[in-house]
Amino acid sequence: IYYKSHNENNDSYPICKIRTDGTQRAEIYYGDENYDADYVNVVGDWIYYIDETTSYLIEHNIYKMRTDGTARTKLNSVCSSHIEVVGDWIYYTNWGGGEDPLGIYKMRTDGTNDMYIAHLNYGNWWYLFGDWIYYFQDSGLDSWLCKIRTDGTGWQKLTK
Repeated sequence: IYYKSHNENNDSYPICKIRTDGTQRAEIYYGDENYDADYVNVVGDWIYYIDETTSYLIEHNIYKMRTDGTARTKLNSVCSSHIEVVGDWIYYTNWGGGEDPLGIYKMRTDGTNDMYIAHLNYGNWWYLFGDWIYYFQDSGLDSWLCKIRTDGTGWQKLTK
């Protein structure tokens, strides 16, 4: 099992692994003091995660590394959150900034082919299910559930 832990010695949140029986716990990657890894996904021999070491929603970039902690690679340079890795794709929230609108995006697991899928009014409330992404929109006065295909087509409003 791979997970985010808390190291009280330097107030960091390293990526760790442990056997399912609770034995052989080890820190895989711990970065610098105050290091914070989040949204850990393990697919094959790779760990995908967001480095949240910096201030809230600043430079929260997506990284990957091998399950032994080697070959750490930065995959994007946008403020990211809520990642899910499915096959060769990483789905994530881009918090906007610059020319990119707040929304759901996807990119290949090597960081290429970045693609906008859907606009988000606020937050990380989306879920992958098969070939569909289900997500919430909120206008401030009303909210509703929508769905869109993972290729960005077929948008539908499901609730009023």
